[in-house]
Amino acid sequence: MKRQAILTLIKDIIVALVTYFLVTWLASGLEINLFLGYTDINAVVIGLAIAGIPFGYRWASKMFTAVSIKGFFIKLLIGLLLGWLAIFVVIIGDIIHCFTAPKTFTE
Repeated sequence: MKRQAILTLIKDIIVALVTYFLVTWLASGLEINLFLGYTDINAVVIGLAIAGIPFGYRWASKMFTAVSIKGFFIKLLIGLLLGWLAIFVVIIGDIIHCFTAPKTFTE
């Protein structure tokens, strides 16, 4: 049980970091951003804001199922809004679960 909790924590941290770095890289590296006036600081803020989308999307999936393109984008928007809270709740919950999970004899 403890091993599964640690693996879940590692997976969630990797998802958050990959999303953050991917969005930051895209926001700072695209040519269109030069015309909109983005700086590297803005790219970091955008990366932090969007890093929670996978976690918010997971929460939105528990609320409803998207069966169309419109539904997918609505669910993505809900994921963005919930993601700011969900990223902290999920990762803190994973950390708590790592400490409270019982250790089995097979580990």
